[in-house]
Amino acid sequence: MVKNKTGRDMNPADAFRKVQRQKEILRNKKERSFQRDAAKLKSNPDALKDELREVLSMQDEGKINMSVRLKQKAYKHALDTTIKARKVHSLFLCSVNTHPALCLAASHSCA
Repeated sequence: MVKNKTGRDMNPADAFRKVQRQKEILRNKKERSFQRDAAKLKSNPDALKDELREVLSMQDEGKINMSVRLKQKAYKHALDTTIKARKVHSLFLCSVNTHPALCLAASHSCA
C-alpha cells in the first residue's frame, strides 16, 4: 500500500487518483509553458509559422508525444488568434480611413 504524508496506508483507489492528479499537474505546467512561448511569438507571425512547421515536421517523422502535441496545440491557437486579430485590425483601419489611398491594410483593397 502507498503511504501518505502522515505515514498511514492509503486506499489504492486514492493512491491511483493521487498519481493521476500529479500527472495532470505536470501536463498543465508544460502546456502553460508552451502557451507562454507562443504568446511571445504572437508579435512575429512568421516566426510562429516556422515554429509550427518545425513541430509538424516532428509529427510527420513520427516523433509525437504528449509535449509535441501540447506544443502544436499552443502554437496553432496562437497563430489563429494572431491572424484573426490582424484581420480585425486591418478592417478597423479601413473603416477609420475613408479614402482608399489611406488604407494601411495590405491584405485587401478598400476600394
